[in-house]
Amino acid sequence: MFAIVTCLTTQHNPWLVVLAAALCFLSNTGSMMFLRNARKSVGGLRWTWLSIMGVAGGFGIWSTHFVAMLAYDPGMVVGYDPELTILSLGVSLLSALVAGLAALFLPKNQSAVAAGLVFGIGVAAMHFVGMAGLEVPGSVAWDQSLVITALVLSGLFAIIGFWTAENIARPIKRVVISSSILSLGIVAMHFTAMSALSLGAGEALNETDGLSKTYLVLTIIAVSVSLLASGISIAVIALHAARKTKDSEDKFELLIQGVTDYAIYMLDPDGLVTNWNAGAERSKGYKSHEIVGRHFSVFYSPQERAEELPAKALSVALQNGRFEANGWRYRKDGSAFWANVVIQPIFDEKKLHLGYAKITRDVTAQKEDRDHIAAVSKNLDL
Repeated sequence: MFAIVTCLTTQHNPWLVVLAAALCFLSNTGSMMFLRNARKSVGGLRWTWLSIMGVAGGFGIWSTHFVAMLAYDPGMVVGYDPELTILSLGVSLLSALVAGLAALFLPKNQSAVAAGLVFGIGVAAMHFVGMAGLEVPGSVAWDQSLVITALVLSGLFAIIGFWTAENIARPIKRVVISSSILSLGIVAMHFTAMSALSLGAGEALNETDGLSKTYLVLTIIAVSVSLLASGISIAVIALHAARKTKDSEDKFELLIQGVTDYAIYMLDPDGLVTNWNAGAERSKGYKSHEIVGRHFSVFYSPQERAEELPAKALSVALQNGRFEANGWRYRKDGSAFWANVVIQPIFDEKKLHLGYAKITRDVTAQKEDRDHIAAVSKNLDL
């Protein structure tokens, strides 16, 4: 612990340390926002958000590492090997992407552990690959116990962070807390690993060798902030759009539920009832919990079911885009009513068949009026 505190207080530029910590939190906030949007998306859009998490989040975390590295002042001139520097960036990008894949596609009881381990070990690997590119004018030695401690801290905090991202209900609170835990783990790993490093004296390194520290810090900050700001802006816009869409859907659902003259409900592709409105309950007598999950053929007579009329209605609707007919339908209590029925297939944006929308209207009174008029007309003709 004393070695870690000494490393932080005597061998690092405090302003660059603060900048690195800010970049770390911003990067993890972006990553958790991108992951949240990926969870709520499907198809190509989900992969887009994962890619943004890998590129913007991974680069931001790498930026944290290198700004903190640039804050490191061991009392001698140091440089940075370009190839290992770029390799460490690749490790960071890959670890962020694979962690996102694990968080999304593994079962919930496994995803946090797997994603945390990939992310934590990946970030630590990025750090040590970057440190391997540190060019110093002397020997380099590592304290193995502190190296192991850094690995454990990185993995442990990352697992807790990803678990938090899955188990806190409120979105903003979830993002802030999980980002804070991940950032704390990265910072703890970095300074523990740096305190494990011992440099021996040797021939002075020419300051022109390797990459310029000023060039690195300016480039890293500019690119990382640009990527993260773009990604977070897109995420915020998408979040607002999703909220507006949800509000619109909620209002439409309230409208549908408030309609009492029509039975409006959804069927899955096999004809099972998936939702139920007040009009359906009023006209058919079933409460939602009594009918959802049952086949809509219960509204037909035994003879019509034997003739497979319900299945034929769905087939016609799917083939022609619409089915409409009048006929007797039956309530929960067995009583019949004359119904006008419309069935239309529902598809998603990829033309995948999701089920059917079914609208039923009780037109018994209208039928009785027509029958009465027809009977009167027939009697007059006689």
